[in-house]
Amino acid sequence: MGVAALVAAVLAVVFTTLANLAMIRRYSPAISDIPADLPVTPLALVLGTSNWSLNGEPSVHFQGRMEAAAALYHAGRVQRLLLSGANPSIHYNEPQRMREALLRLDVPDDALVLDYAGRRTLDSVRRARDVFGARDLIIVSQPYHLYRALFLADADGLQAHGLAAAGPVLSERWRTEWREVFARVLAVLDIYLLGTKPHFPGDVANS
Repeated sequence: MGVAALVAAVLAVVFTTLANLAMIRRYSPAISDIPADLPVTPLALVLGTSNWSLNGEPSVHFQGRMEAAAALYHAGRVQRLLLSGANPSIHYNEPQRMREALLRLDVPDDALVLDYAGRRTLDSVRRARDVFGARDLIIVSQPYHLYRALFLADADGLQAHGLAAAGPVLSERWRTEWREVFARVLAVLDIYLLGTKPHFPGDVANS
């Protein structure tokens, strides 16, 4: 490896480390796993994920987010839940699966708003502001994901807090958390360098 390549590699490691540490330190105080600790807001953004894991079992990530979102609503902290996720085909529809799960948890249908264009966390957060008019919101996801989501919300001028949902044990989630290390770096680049826009920045999809 040449000197230039070595320097570039060292700088990449340093940047990745600092970006992650800064993001975690900055947004940890805004995260709680207790709904009563969070402010009352009109809307909560529930970030989508598959309801099935790669091994064909029901997803612990999905179930944790649904239970947390339902608890938030039943605690009276929010009036509506914005269910934002991917909907690439008739066979994969994250918002619809979230709706079905929350109805089973006794959340009324008129409290559920579906966003079928949440292809990425950046898309979900930006659309919560631009399409659904959010200014203050609670974001529901696992803790590792919330740091990035809150960073993106902050960059979009939103007053946001995070409700930490339960997830798998560390031995079952370490790959996901390892990928998140690089996803946080990409989020920084999206905001400060690339100016990344949502895939569908306009009206809500009617899928």
